[in-house]
Amino acid sequence: MRSKAGSLQCPLAICVGDVSDIERVATTNHIPHGLLHSLLPGPVTLVLQRGESSILERSLKPGIDTIGVRVPDCDEVSRGLGSVLALTIANLKGDRSSVCVNDFESLWQYCAYVYDGGLVPSGRQGPTIVDLSKVGK
Repeated sequence: MRSKAGSLQCPLAICVGDVSDIERVATTNHIPHGLLHSLLPGPVTLVLQRGESSILERSLKPGIDTIGVRVPDCDEVSRGLGSVLALTIANLKGDRSSVCVNDFESLWQYCAYVYDGGLVPSGRQGPTIVDLSKVGK
């Protein structure tokens, strides 16, 4: 997170392996049955309230009660996760969105791993963000 200017003000973005894993990190009891499965997996980030019994360390983004949650539409990544993976956007503020690993080569030095899944099929559009953090909103 230190490699990116401004990222400390945004909610923590995470990736989980399956929709059923979301309740381990976020509050979902106010969400209609089936909605999560209709949105995920895929190019959607859900903004949710961090759960009171969340497995996430409280020192990650202290003072920010929401988190962004994604479930990848990639079986290899989903099976390999086993836990929660912190995410970041693979570009610096103001740069174009990355569509391949070479687009953010300057950030590799900050990464423990870089996975090359080929070109992003959705192009530079990025994920759809759906805010489900508030009841009835």
